[in-house]
Amino acid sequence: MKASSLTPRLFATRLFVFALFTVFGAGCSTPVHKLFDRLEVGQDKAEVLEVAGPPKHSVRSKGRDVWIYRYYKEESEHRRTLVFEQGKLTVVGPESRILDPKENMIESELENLDKTGQPKGSFKTLD
Repeated sequence: MKASSLTPRLFATRLFVFALFTVFGAGCSTPVHKLFDRLEVGQDKAEVLEVAGPPKHSVRSKGRDVWIYRYYKEESEHRRTLVFEQGKLTVVGPESRILDPKENMIESELENLDKTGQPKGSFKTLD
């Protein structure tokens, strides 16, 4: 059907149906912070992307790929770091609250890697 042949009533009906799908579809999505529970060590990058979506930042450091996710939870900003070796997920970092929204994420995450390239702190290794 050509756009010019749509009657105002038919156009309004289609617009209403589209709006309903948009509103109800958005209400069924899983909060980002809960998606990390579905990740498993050994998943490849494509599988992680399917579960958690694209990261906010990604860097390569010492032969490892570090993906940094930022999201809102309970009205405050949080981050989660994932580490890949040879294309496979090896570390899911702990959730941390971002206290200063202006902090430079990539520099901060790189500082949190020790000399071997492993994240410092209490990271959850899923093996």
